[in-house]
Order: sequence, then structure tokens, then C-alpha cells
Amino acid sequence: NSFVFHAVAGLLFAYAHNAIAAAPVLGWKPQLAYGGRFFFLLGENFSIDYVLYCSIVVAAYMLQQYSSLKEREVRASQLEASLAQAHLRAIQAQLNPHFFFNTLQGISVLALAGERDSVVEMLSRLSKLIRVSFDEHRPQQIRLAAEMEFLESYLALHQLTLGDRLSVQCSVDVDTLDADVPAMLLQPLVENAIVHGIAVKPGDGAIRILARRQGNTLMLQVADSAPGFRTSPRRNG
Repeated sequence: NSFVFHAVAGLLFAYAHNAIAAAPVLGWKPQLAYGGRFFFLLGENFSIDYVLYCSIVVAAYMLQQYSSLKEREVRASQLEASLAQAHLRAIQAQLNPHFFFNTLQGISVLALAGERDSVVEMLSRLSKLIRVSFDEHRPQQIRLAAEMEFLESYLALHQLTLGDRLSVQCSVDVDTLDADVPAMLLQPLVENAIVHGIAVKPGDGAIRILARRQGNTLMLQVADSAPGFRTSPRRNG
């Protein structure tokens, strides 16, 4: 381990330092043989050299820990800023007038059709969506299970307005549900897939959400059935 390594390295440092100091070119006590000078200096300076080495190691360790702490603080700050931006984008998407009024119109249609249970369910989902979006005390990281529950309500409201045009396929491994993810991570991606994929494509569309583990890495994917970007064919000339 590192303790044994530095214990041995400290001994080597002390011996090497005194071996160099006893070299004849330094002119110290030329009447003594090299071995005599070496052992004399080793006896005089060994404890000092060993403490010096330990001090250097401790200082380097503290500097490394300080650097790591600063790096973690910078990463945490960047993550907080990214989450704040994602949170704002999520609120804007959820409360976009077009989406908001389409949702209310869909609920009104259900009410006129006498589907009381569906009206209660959709109002409950909409209320939860708004409440979670404006919760300033919501943690920055939540379990994937909670993120998927939030996403389920969000997609249900979109399916209310898009009807059979929108189908959702979720393939989420059970062992990923306890993983921590940034709050509001998937909703902006799903919103983008609906607005720029499903809504602009005639006919039916599908959104696929996948969650897998690869070792210690959590793999998340949001895909839609829209054609995506097309590149223009290259012309020869």
C-alpha cells in the first residue's frame, strides 16, 4: 500500500541524499574516506532527511486534495448551472401556452363527453406537473424511478392532445430505477422529440425511452420515429 511505499521511499531518500552529500567533489572532510563521510552524515542527518521527505509527501498530498476539492466544486457548480438551465427550459416547455391550452382543451373535450374519471386523472397529472416544475426545494438529483414517474404524467398529457398519433415505448431495466440522475433530465429531450419530431411529421409517431446499465455506467436514450436531419447529396463538378 501507499504507507509501505512511502516508508521505504523515505529511507531511500535519506540514504541517497547523504550519499550525494558525502561525495568527494563537495570537499567536506577530505581526510575521511567516502564511507566514513557517508555514515557520519547519515547519523547526523537521517532523521532530518526522513522528516523532510514526509513533509514533502504530506504537502503534495494536501495540494492534491485541495486541487481535487476545487475540481469537485467547479463540477458541482457547472452541474448546478446546467440543472438550473434545464429546469428553466422544462418549465418553459411545460407551461408553453400552446401546450398548456391544448391540454386544457383536451380535458374540456373529456368533460363534455362525460368521462369524469379521465378528467380527474388528467387534472391531477397537470397539477403534479406544475407543482414539481415550480418546486424550488426539489433535489438536484433524484432516482430514475421518480424521473420516469414524472415523465409518465408529461407524456400522458401529450397523448391527450395527440391521441393515437403518439405512441410511447419504454424499455427500462429494473436495476436502473434506483440510479441517481439529474432532475428534469429526460423531459426536455422528450419535449424536443415531440415538438420537432412527432408533431411536424404527418401520421403516427413513436418515442422510445431506454435505460440500461453497462458496468457502473447508466445508459439513457430518447429516440423518436421522425426522419431527423437529412444531408444534401454531394454534387460532383
